[in-house]
Amino acid sequence: MHKPPSQIKLPNGHSLSWGEYGDPKGFPVVYFADLGGTRLEAALFHEQAKECGLRLLAIDRPGLGRSDFLALSSHYDIVPVLKPLLAHLQIARFALLARGVGAGYAAAVAHRMPTQVTALSLISPQAVDNTRGGPVMRATRALSRCMCRFGISLRDTSQRSQSVQLQRLQDECGSADRKILQQPRVIDVLLTDAAEGVLHGKKGLNQDLKLAWRDWLGSIDTLSIPVRLWQTSEDGGAAFVRSLLMGKADDLKVSQLGARGSYYFVRQAGSIMLGLFRTIKCTQSVSGIAAFSSSVSAASASGTTVAANTRPGSKVRLGSG
Repeated sequence: MHKPPSQIKLPNGHSLSWGEYGDPKGFPVVYFADLGGTRLEAALFHEQAKECGLRLLAIDRPGLGRSDFLALSSHYDIVPVLKPLLAHLQIARFALLARGVGAGYAAAVAHRMPTQVTALSLISPQAVDNTRGGPVMRATRALSRCMCRFGISLRDTSQRSQSVQLQRLQDECGSADRKILQQPRVIDVLLTDAAEGVLHGKKGLNQDLKLAWRDWLGSIDTLSIPVRLWQTSEDGGAAFVRSLLMGKADDLKVSQLGARGSYYFVRQAGSIMLGLFRTIKCTQSVSGIAAFSSSVSAASASGTTVAANTRPGSKVRLGSG
């Protein structure tokens, strides 16, 4: 059973809902879900975030979940939506974690609130770049993968339709994803999140899809905070983002995990939280962060990490963790 969301009224009178996961007394991390996703997606990281003392704050973007619809013309419009919540919770410093197209919103927040954001972690981010050749084909492939991989088709109010679509996903995906999609906890989160996303219709989902086609990579140009990128060898969209981030982000670390499937982030949740914890710890003194369990520490050793300081003349090293 998922606990009901918390809600506040924004200055414009619209309602914003959010959920909290992990350690309620931990260091704040604002989470942005993938295309059409709600606060419930962050539940997949709850236990791992709790172990490392990270407090995940996941909002329902306008028109999704329990939040009122509010027209957004760009990713930057999420900033005035988020600020009242941070003020309400008395949060002065926080990190950002985003998955898929949620990366655009996270980058916008980091760009507009540079003195408050300590780190940015992106899980298989999707983006388009209108300044390079062939953007339409590249965007089409990336967004098509995003919608197919993360179950946008599940966002149907019919329970029978959801079950059919989930079975189809299980049948069509690879063995790594199939094992994950058979876990009751994962199925519960995916189906509940999908239904919640279109609770008030598909207006919010359509807006999310529209903004997914907007180029957000310009937001990275002036960032001086550490950026952590998680991807697999199958992540064409994330690889595209990586190639651009290498020339934009001042402090970039890439974790390349090989062929792990599309839902790898569920299995790698401990490593992702550990990586974020370490990044935050390097930027400031964080009190109250609990020690990771040995299982989470062991998980951090899996995968290949490319650490790159992308300033001119920098070196790239391969390692683990």
